[in-house]
Amino acid sequence: ITGTASIITLPKTAMGTMKLTDSMAKFWDKDTYLVSISTTNIGPDGIIQQSFENSKWIFTYFSPSKSQSYTITISGSGNVSWLQTSSVYKPENNISNFSIDSSVAIKSAMENGLPDGKIYSMELAKNKKGMFWFVGSSKDEASQKFDVKKVDALSGYTVD
Repeated sequence: ITGTASIITLPKTAMGTMKLTDSMAKFWDKDTYLVSISTTNIGPDGIIQQSFENSKWIFTYFSPSKSQSYTITISGSGNVSWLQTSSVYKPENNISNFSIDSSVAIKSAMENGLPDGKIYSMELAKNKKGMFWFVGSSKDEASQKFDVKKVDALSGYTVD
């Protein structure tokens, strides 16, 4: 199942966007939980680039009762799309309780050696060692090479 829509007010940071995507996911199924956040072409301040279609927040939720995931994509131009798939996640994949927003994570990464770039990307993921923002920068729009820093999503500290 897929769909698209336009929104009036464009959220900016991950947490601001999550307020919108949470309500969309809960409308789809009340037992959903957040399992992934990623972005493409985010601004160097951790904020979606307004009026730029390729700047996107991508949020994935999982519903245990449906055994399906629900991915919501919001672009800098204000377009929203969603996709329902049969991906399966476990409760330990839940990242809903992160406390460091994208703007803080990217600032921490830059203060701890992330080079300035033309393109920035971010992903929030959880593994056995914790929940982390992976913040990347690339000096060249055509390059596939990114410098990456890992930022703890609960404390905001950059880790090696």
